[in-house]
Amino acid sequence: MKHLTDPELLILLREDDEWAFREIYERYWKILYQQALKKLATTEEVRDIIQEIFFSLWKSRHSILLRETLLQYLYTSLRYKIIDYYRLRTVRSKYYDSILQEEEHLSPEVSEELQYRQLNTLVEEEIRQMPAKMKEVFVLSRDYNLNAVQIAQKLSLSHQTVRNQISTALKRIRKRLDRSL
Repeated sequence: MKHLTDPELLILLREDDEWAFREIYERYWKILYQQALKKLATTEEVRDIIQEIFFSLWKSRHSILLRETLLQYLYTSLRYKIIDYYRLRTVRSKYYDSILQEEEHLSPEVSEELQYRQLNTLVEEEIRQMPAKMKEVFVLSRDYNLNAVQIAQKLSLSHQTVRNQISTALKRIRKRLDRSL
């Protein structure tokens, strides 16, 4: 397809054209990525925010009205996402500080129970967000104590697929816990 202008791409985007969305993404993700790297500490944070920006663009494609260029709109979105990120981080930090202060007044057993519950909640949230097949494999493995061979037979999957799903699920959980602690 020929090189389209941003307004032309937006018209196609409003018509649910996935090619137009990919074209916008390919055109602007590196620019946004480089800008976000100046404001955020890790590339993971940058990738998450860039993904959120383009996800929001896709979600609002039918109602988006630009008073500026598409790049300016994306820069503005980036700025607000970064502000939200730091605002949330500040709130989270205050929340953890208050929990730590409360824990100082608790007995060691109660404190450990509270920590266990918090970790368990994080793990459960991550499991809920997993793709359906990964979640099913992981739950069969952990909650029903089935081994990879049993799960593979039960779900008609290869043994290696089951092992890969469990490994990926564990990596997701570790990543979630690392981010939250």
